[in-house]
Amino acid sequence: PNVGTVGFDANAHSAWDQTQVYGSSSVLIAIIDGGVNWAHPDLTIWANDDPIDGLDNDGNGKIDDIRGWDFGDGDNNPNDDASGAGHGTACSGVAAGIANNAVGVAGMAGGCTIMPLKAANSAGTLFFTSINDAIYYAADNGADVISMSLGSSGQDGANQTACTYAWNAGVVVLAATGNENNTAISYPAGNANVIGVGAASNCGDR
Repeated sequence: PNVGTVGFDANAHSAWDQTQVYGSSSVLIAIIDGGVNWAHPDLTIWANDDPIDGLDNDGNGKIDDIRGWDFGDGDNNPNDDASGAGHGTACSGVAAGIANNAVGVAGMAGGCTIMPLKAANSAGTLFFTSINDAIYYAADNGADVISMSLGSSGQDGANQTACTYAWNAGVVVLAATGNENNTAISYPAGNANVIGVGAASNCGDR
């Protein structure tokens, strides 16, 4: 019946009231997930310098990746349309939903720019190979932050290498510790150079 324990929160309003306000569109957050609804009115979506013309204008090896890339299905449509869609868009809103626009939510860093990187295939299945490719893409294409609300009980050596590559490129890498309330932390969250993010109830229970 409790609404929460006083003081056990993120103090978001105290942060939002400072001079930096809600976030900056110059900060680029790569969401590696099942895709992002890049037409959502409450999100600022990255626009890459690679228009739809059948050419690799930016020379990054991906053709027409104007909104990011779909590593699960190998195309330039990172939209949130895999089986079980919605998770990547929701995570984008938590991170950077535009504040004070009478639409949707206020993200923790509302107004930051989202780079949609779809790692799931059309069936909604995630493989480390696609996740790793997305990490390299984010690091090589200007991401400041990588957010991965996903995980596996097993470690993948190539994933550790990819996370370290991003970290060496100056990217802040975050990943979910898991939803199972286990002592063991999921991967990539358990990797070196990755910030593991866990959840707690509004009363502080793990």
